[in-house]
Amino acid sequence: PEDSKCNEYSVNWYSHVMQELEGRRDLKEWMASMPRRIDFRAAGRRFAVVHGSPRNISEFLWPSSPESELHACFEALPKGIDAVLCGHSGIPFARQLRRSFGAAVLRAPARLWINAGVIGMPANDGTERGWCM
Repeated sequence: PEDSKCNEYSVNWYSHVMQELEGRRDLKEWMASMPRRIDFRAAGRRFAVVHGSPRNISEFLWPSSPESELHACFEALPKGIDAVLCGHSGIPFARQLRRSFGAAVLRAPARLWINAGVIGMPANDGTERGWCM
């Protein structure tokens, strides 16, 4: 939301980054060369790693985001992706999403959504410890 602390931090961070990138064409080109998505397979499942969401690099998704919203993000991915690993929102969470068609729940394995959070924001307590789930 526009009036959130997270948005305030984002605006300040964007300003800082723009200053740091001033005159640094090499860094801009390096960042532009980075993939928007990395796909991999593990344990017979296909994963997509993104920042933000598959739809938008700066999209915020939360533990309270409706399941329908997370399912909609899968629509921006190639067919057959079983799990999304993302960050950006600052709040780590994991959700299993049922695969359904209308009222019938399919027998296919659930989709998985894992948000790792973000470095330096909640749930990081400022120490050098790592956080994982």
